[in-house]
Amino acid sequence: MRRSLFVIGAVCILAIGGCETTEEQQQNYYDEPFKKVEKPHTTAFKYIKNFSGQTVAMGQVGDVRTIRYYQGGNFVGWTQFVLDGWFKEFTEDETKERVMGALKRKLPNDDTPSQALSTYRNHGDFGAYTEKNGCAFMSFYKRLKGPSGYDNDYGAPDFVGLFTICGGLTVTPEKFMESIDQAAESDAAAFTNATK
Repeated sequence: MRRSLFVIGAVCILAIGGCETTEEQQQNYYDEPFKKVEKPHTTAFKYIKNFSGQTVAMGQVGDVRTIRYYQGGNFVGWTQFVLDGWFKEFTEDETKERVMGALKRKLPNDDTPSQALSTYRNHGDFGAYTEKNGCAFMSFYKRLKGPSGYDNDYGAPDFVGLFTICGGLTVTPEKFMESIDQAAESDAAAFTNATK
C-alpha cells in the first residue's frame, strides 16, 4: 500500500512561520483552535530556558500536528510533525530562507548574508542557524519516525521547525536541533515541573 503525504510547503510551513500572517489567517489552516497541552509532544521543553508551555492544533490537510512553544509566556517557535506520512523534500536553501525571514522580522536592519549561517547535518536531517543580539534563530527538518514500510517512503522529513529564542537555551542551537525528538511518557513529570 502506498501512503505518501507529500504535504506542500505552502500548506504547512507557510501556515505559521514562512510568511507574515495574522492570528486569524493562521487559524484558518487548522481544524480546531490551538489548545494548551498537559503532556509534551516533543522534548524541546528540555532545552528552552524558562519554558512556559506549548499549544497544539491539527491541520486541515493530512495528519499534521502543529505545536507552538512559549518561553516566559512569549511565543518562541513552532514545529510540525506528520503523524502518518512525511513532508515533501525540503532544500537547504528553503531552510536557510526561513532563518533569514525570522532574522529580518526580529532585526530588520541586520545584513547577515545567508552564506554566513551555520548549518547542522546528520544523515538526512538539516538545520540552519545563527545567533545575534542574544537570540538564536533556527530552522530545521528531520525524520523522527523510523521507516514506515511503505514502498514510496525514502526517508523524507516528517518534522520541521522554526525558532527565535531570545531567553536562552540550555544547549547550543546545533545541539537543540539534533536533540529535539518525540516525547516519551517518562518526560511527562519534567514537563509538568517546567510549566508550573
